Amino acid sequence: MYLTMNTKERERLKVIHRIANNELSIVNAAMSLSISERQMYRILLRHRSKGDAGLIHKLRGKVSLHRTEPHIRQQVADLFRQKYHGYGATLFAEKLEEFMKRTIECIHPDETLLAPVAEVFTRKEMKRERAGSSRGGSRGRRPGNFRKPPRKST
Repeated sequence: MYLTMNTKERERLKVIHRIANNELSIVNAAMSLSISERQMYRILLRHRSKGDAGLIHKLRGKVSLHRTEPHIRQQVADLFRQKYHGYGATLFAEKLEEFMKRTIECIHPDETLLAPVAEVFTRKEMKRERAGSSRGGSRGRRPGNFRKPPRKST
C-alpha cells in the first residue's frame, strides 16, 4: 500500500525516526515541529500503533461534510443559466438568497424556519448613560465628588 504524505507529514516522519535513533529528545522534537510536547507524545503513540499511516491526516481521501450535494449544484447552475445569466457572483448570491428565503417560506408558511434578524444598534444608541449623569451641568460627576478648594494657610 502506497501512502501519500504532504511536506508536514514527511517532516514529522523524519523527526520520529530521529527520536527512534536517539538523535533527538521528545522535547526538542516538539520544538522543531512547533508543536507542544503533549502533541508530540500523541503523534508518537499513533505512529507506534498504526505505523507511518498514523501520521497521515485521517480525512484524506474522504468527502467533505460541508460539500454541496451534486443535484443542488446542478439546480443552482440551471437557475443561473436560465434566469440570472449575466449577473456577477455577488449579485447572483444575493438573488439566490432571496430565492431560497421565498422557497422556504412557501414550503412552510405557518412555521418560521429562518432565525429572526438581530436588532442592529448604531454606535450612538449603544453608548450607555454614564453613572450620575443628569445632563444638567454636573458633567457626569457624582454629587459630593467635586475637587475641594485648597486650604488657606494662615
